[in-house]
Amino acid sequence: MRIRSHQLLPGLLLSLLSPVGVLAAETGYQLILQAQHANNINETAVDPRSDTTASAIGQFNISQTTSDFFLSGLINAQYNDYLEDTFEDELLLRSVIVADWSWTDSLAWRTRNATNQVRFDQLTPNLPSNRSNQNLFSTGPELIAAFGQANRLTLGANYAINTINDSPNDSDRTTAYAQLRRQLSRPVALSVNYRAQDVVYASAATIPDYRLDETFLRAEWRRGSITFQGDFGMTFTKVEGIEETSDDDLIELLLLYERGDIGVLGARYRNGIGDSTSNLDSPLFDPSVGAGQDLADAGLFREERFELTWIKRIGRVTGNANGFYRDQDFVIIDSDQIVSGVGLNLAFQLNPRWQLGIGGNWENSEFVAANREDELVSASLRVTRSFGERFSVFLEGLYVERESTDPLFVFDDTRTTLGIVFQGGVQPALTQQGRRADGLPPGNIR
Repeated sequence: MRIRSHQLLPGLLLSLLSPVGVLAAETGYQLILQAQHANNINETAVDPRSDTTASAIGQFNISQTTSDFFLSGLINAQYNDYLEDTFEDELLLRSVIVADWSWTDSLAWRTRNATNQVRFDQLTPNLPSNRSNQNLFSTGPELIAAFGQANRLTLGANYAINTINDSPNDSDRTTAYAQLRRQLSRPVALSVNYRAQDVVYASAATIPDYRLDETFLRAEWRRGSITFQGDFGMTFTKVEGIEETSDDDLIELLLLYERGDIGVLGARYRNGIGDSTSNLDSPLFDPSVGAGQDLADAGLFREERFELTWIKRIGRVTGNANGFYRDQDFVIIDSDQIVSGVGLNLAFQLNPRWQLGIGGNWENSEFVAANREDELVSASLRVTRSFGERFSVFLEGLYVERESTDPLFVFDDTRTTLGIVFQGGVQPALTQQGRRADGLPPGNIR
């Protein structure tokens, strides 16, 4: 089992031990006990192994909004015991925690914690032996000064700690940013932004330290159910040991649309510099078909990325669809990849006690350096029987198939899961009304 005790503690302590009465917050919990049998758990064309995984999953969510405090937290921990010892037992952590304290009208302190999993080797399937927990914790002050009714100056800084289990590539990150914003009209605002980030790795043997300087113009448009944000600028990158500084375009477009008859529609386009060791996306832009693509030791990349998410409830049917495309050109290590995928999940509330869920995902991965292309397809069927509001039982069948230009990576697997669920309190909503897609308050440039 691979876990560092300090990975989630900073976010828990600083987000939950707030100077306001957290006891008044809305909270919810889930406890899931399940057993899953897989016919080919090691996802291989040669010597496939069957195994049964016993899992205990705990989830806790909390939210609170007051005049001087905002808290939104979702923490999930999953312990997997592989009964036939195909893999070592593992503890997987996931979290999205945002806490904002407004000490005065002008001074705030912002904290964020995100936990997910990363892969060590992009050419190896996303198996327990190839993944590890990653935690990114950041905190720092933000000063906002208003000039008249339409102008605002924002100055901020934060310090971040990025930890990856079983990897020498932990890093410290120091970021400073400034924004000069003018509200041109009620729906339209423009701002000039600057952000500088220094990244220092615990071990520079595989990934050198670097500095990023970003200068961009931001356009914002909000009216009714539509929110648009566009960033246009440049990123200047200085990598330790490399004399030349690279200049890259920075374009990021975000569109959110929420309306009763349409549902929630989110779209994002990004062209710029990214970092695989801290690429923790928000839940809204984290398609399940894209999980496990972040790498623990690849570092900086130039990226073109498009993502689309749609959530809608029609009567007793809830639908969730997403699609994404990522083209990543790595700067230091030859790990270039092009990944695209789509996913669709439908939940049918047949009656107050029975629910039926069906889902499907398709993903295509092109590994440029290895001259290999994989296609992964999955389909699931889930039946849930509820016994009141707090207790339910589910049975799920999952079929997974991968085709590859390398015959060693071709596989198919059938998995059956039986589980029980205990839950209470207020369960998390699919979206946060009035919040940006990344969970931060409107206007914060991170």
